[in-house]
Amino acid sequence: MYWPSSKKSKTEILVVYNLNDSIESLFEFIKQLSHFGSVTCVDLPGIGGMESFNNINVRPNLEAFADYVASLVKLRFRGKRLIIVGIGYGFVISTRMLQNYPEISRRTDLVVSVGGYTRYDDLNISKGKRYAGRVLTLFASLLLPSALLKLMVTNNAFVKNKSIVSPSERKYLNSLTEAERKLYFYRELKVWKSRGLRTYMASLYEVTKLDNCKKTLSVPVWQVFLNSSRYNNHIIEQHLKVIYKNFRSSKVSFDEYTLFAMDQKDASKVLPVKLKRLLSKIIK
Repeated sequence: MYWPSSKKSKTEILVVYNLNDSIESLFEFIKQLSHFGSVTCVDLPGIGGMESFNNINVRPNLEAFADYVASLVKLRFRGKRLIIVGIGYGFVISTRMLQNYPEISRRTDLVVSVGGYTRYDDLNISKGKRYAGRVLTLFASLLLPSALLKLMVTNNAFVKNKSIVSPSERKYLNSLTEAERKLYFYRELKVWKSRGLRTYMASLYEVTKLDNCKKTLSVPVWQVFLNSSRYNNHIIEQHLKVIYKNFRSSKVSFDEYTLFAMDQKDASKVLPVKLKRLLSKIIK
């Protein structure tokens, strides 16, 4: 998706979305970013409805996604400078891409992380659950298990009842009106139906062994922390300071579920005033 801006600049914005997102779910957020410059949102194979890497016999691991986004940058942004906005796992992909492709890193002026992370221990998961998750997600990323799982999750009953095991999602749903809940369930069911389960599970497997702290980058980063118990924000900050040259941060009052269903009001809150000023300064 490309959203042009009335501002003419040699710097453009690249958005790399999360495992739970799609271009449609980020419409209002992309619209907010377009006030500062032209925005391109990457459609990731096997996540937002696009065909999976599995269709060309490529395992959908972190390296494959990093190479894919790098190829798009080289084709789409020739002679342009970049601001990269990575959401959740999209930030993980963006970081690995910059680490693997110094020529792209050199023309990146800023990386904005919205609920992003860098290592497996940035998430509040016990060691036992992490190892169990590694085994289960690896198994579920295989062809037959993923096909059976797809049948189980692409129905209204699953979408409406899965919040039972997630206190944070249940809390979010309780804050919505009946009409808002119906819209949320509709959007989520649509995502599950379009999502490549093999890609999704393979990506969750990558998270259980993730470590992006092995290479440093001479690029500034702005971390937008989410209000979520799933993340250890203190550890995320320490890791980001190890990887990136200059660290700045802000915090929003909502969690990843609000992020998935962002309306115009929520989208405007993701970007604090100081970050908006910085974007305006970079994109002249």
